[in-house]
Amino acid sequence: MSRPWLEHIRLPLSRVLLIAAAILGSAVLAYRADVMYLGVVVGVAGLLLIIRKPHLGIIGLIPASMLAPVSIGTGTGTEINATIALLATLLALWVLSMLLRRQLRFIASPVIAPAFAFAVAAVLAFLSGQLPWFVALPAPIAAQVGGLALMLLAVATVILVAHQMQDVRWLRWLTYVFLALGAVYLASRIIPGGRPVTRLFQYGSQSSMFWTWIMAMAFSQALVNRSLSKGWRLALFAIVGMAVYIGFFQRRDWASGWMPGVLAMLIIVWMARPRLGLLATIVGGMIALFQLDVILNLVYIGDNEYSAFTRLEAWSILLEIVKANPVLGLGPANYYFYTPLFPILGYAVSFNSHNNYIDLIAQTGALGLACFLWLSARLMQVGWRVWRTQLRPLPDNALRPALFARSSPRPSPGDTARLPIESLFGPEDAHFLHAFVIGAFSGFAATLSSGMLGDWFLPFVYNVGFVGFRAAVYGWLFVGGLVAVDQIIKARQSVLCVNDV
Repeated sequence: MSRPWLEHIRLPLSRVLLIAAAILGSAVLAYRADVMYLGVVVGVAGLLLIIRKPHLGIIGLIPASMLAPVSIGTGTGTEINATIALLATLLALWVLSMLLRRQLRFIASPVIAPAFAFAVAAVLAFLSGQLPWFVALPAPIAAQVGGLALMLLAVATVILVAHQMQDVRWLRWLTYVFLALGAVYLASRIIPGGRPVTRLFQYGSQSSMFWTWIMAMAFSQALVNRSLSKGWRLALFAIVGMAVYIGFFQRRDWASGWMPGVLAMLIIVWMARPRLGLLATIVGGMIALFQLDVILNLVYIGDNEYSAFTRLEAWSILLEIVKANPVLGLGPANYYFYTPLFPILGYAVSFNSHNNYIDLIAQTGALGLACFLWLSARLMQVGWRVWRTQLRPLPDNALRPALFARSSPRPSPGDTARLPIESLFGPEDAHFLHAFVIGAFSGFAATLSSGMLGDWFLPFVYNVGFVGFRAAVYGWLFVGGLVAVDQIIKARQSVLCVNDV
């Protein structure tokens, strides 16, 4: 019998909460001069714990993003929140540790090259943005640096997680901490009298990416992870049900909230249950064909129709603006200050695109967009390859890895690269990884689609902004976990090869 889910996360969860309390508590205490020294002590303790257990700091990004009421003033209208502060600290400690060990090495993954290419393109665009492309002044330098930082932090999160979360246990804790806190928030939105709990969750931490990933990860674990008891799977389905209920009944006018999550669930069904996915697609297509007016009314509720019209107009204007420097764009945040030179619907006002891809073209040009699409393609390729070559349908009665079954012959070194995942891990890990990969792959596909509805996965500094990174970080954490799974499987295969030789 497998141990209950709670036994697996009780100790690590307490450590995650300790880290969150130490880092965030020190920041809060530092605001009061009379307890400043206590804040420093607590902060140093948290820092030492992160140095010893960096993966706990990564997991701690979830509660920090959702719950930490911490912000550091920058002298502008934007503040550095707990997500950005903690993530920057983790990155700095990781790089410093590599430098001290004189081992500045990166994993052998196809995502590393495009990730660095996108970072270089963003920096070049920032430098190019200092040139006077128009008669109007560009964005303040602080806004430009902030816009660049959001881009760099996103890809850095993927690289950090891929390097430091190379253990199935850490990925399981990352997933379940996210689902547990997400469930509390969803329940507080539905249960009468839950508003005080809802207020504990910070503004920006429940933007589009929260809904996309809570639906993707909860649904994939509920549908695919057969090592979970029926009670836990029903609880996960309940999380999905709450998210769908809120999306369709409380926030139906917010397509960016429910539409990407629904797409993620459809992809999960296709990957896990192809016949059911085909049936759902056929039924959905028939409904769309015969109930087109109903579908349009669902999408164009409220001011969505006017919003769609103005966005199309904004996109055409921004594509005209970027002709000034089509290769590197106008630099992070700058186009917002150039738009009044190109009136929209007769109004000379500043506006943003509400579209991640148009933002990328306007800020980093064709080079930045190409590098980002290259990175996205590589991430999808990694997820697809792991799913197609390593993941196999696991039987319900799979109680132990086939590799250690008495009737199973030992594989030859040449066959280890083709071993299914249940032959490399215990049943609980195998089932979890199966669900994790499907959920992360579908969640990232839905995340990419959400970019057409707003600047969600790379927040634009003058729209979603720094607060939006509280939710954007969820996707980059799980995508980094997808790369980590690939590395974990390769490491396990390498061990088997060495043992067999």
